[in-house]
Amino acid sequence: MVSWDARTGTAAASPIACPARRVVLADSITLSAEEDYAKSIAIGDEVALWDVETEAIMGTMKIAEKYAIDKEYECKQIFRTNDPAHPGVQKVFGARGRHLAGP
Repeated sequence: MVSWDARTGTAAASPIACPARRVVLADSITLSAEEDYAKSIAIGDEVALWDVETEAIMGTMKIAEKYAIDKEYECKQIFRTNDPAHPGVQKVFGARGRHLAGP
């Protein structure tokens, strides 16, 4: 399980292991959303996770949290850089205004 503290901008992870496939799965999903769209969703709402390439619903997520991130801090913690040439940094800085999280 991944627990995000929006006040401090920190996360604590206790992943669930799948020994047969040697895969580690987290039971929380985090997505970025436009500010207006994020405001229209309430904590507890269930949303569809839709693949825009295949136009298929991949699953659902129950919104447990909505928060903003410190993009520079996140990049430094995850990628150890804020270099705009880094593809991960580009992805984080390209993220929309609010993050939605839940199982």
